[in-house]
Amino acid sequence: YTQEYIQSLRDKDKKHPDRLKIIAQRGGQERMLAIDADIKIVGGSRGGSKSFSSLMEVLKDIKNPDFHATILRNEKDDLQSLVTDSYKLFSQFGTYNKSQNDMTWNFTNGGWLKFSYYAVSYQDFNTRFLGRQLAYVCIHEGTHCPYTSSNHLLTNNRHASQIPNRFRI
Repeated sequence: YTQEYIQSLRDKDKKHPDRLKIIAQRGGQERMLAIDADIKIVGGSRGGSKSFSSLMEVLKDIKNPDFHATILRNEKDDLQSLVTDSYKLFSQFGTYNKSQNDMTWNFTNGGWLKFSYYAVSYQDFNTRFLGRQLAYVCIHEGTHCPYTSSNHLLTNNRHASQIPNRFRI
């Protein structure tokens, strides 16, 4: 979409707010979502909307029944704010499994987003992701992720259902 079109959506929403309408904020969020690249490595200071943009990226394929994705942080406890923010975006598209052992959004059309972590031995990490096909992979706080784990995730960033593969750090 053009920036003019997105701005027209913002203007309409100002006049008639709709809590179910999701529109990128002007600036960093808008720019991050507009970049059309298979691999994005994004940096910046706190408050630059990197985290929320990584969640918004899921919306591009959320209605595709074959969409499978994961967003990872160092440890499970590190995921809490991402999970909380995800409710703002995904509640209208599916249900969240609140189990600490299965932190997954199951979308109405059949796709899913799993929150996961990488603070385990490489063998355990490898076993957990062995054979997975993930159209969208996001490593949050990528500077903390071991190279071997991020490299393994790159091999999982593949899909047979004509969904564009996206890898974000």
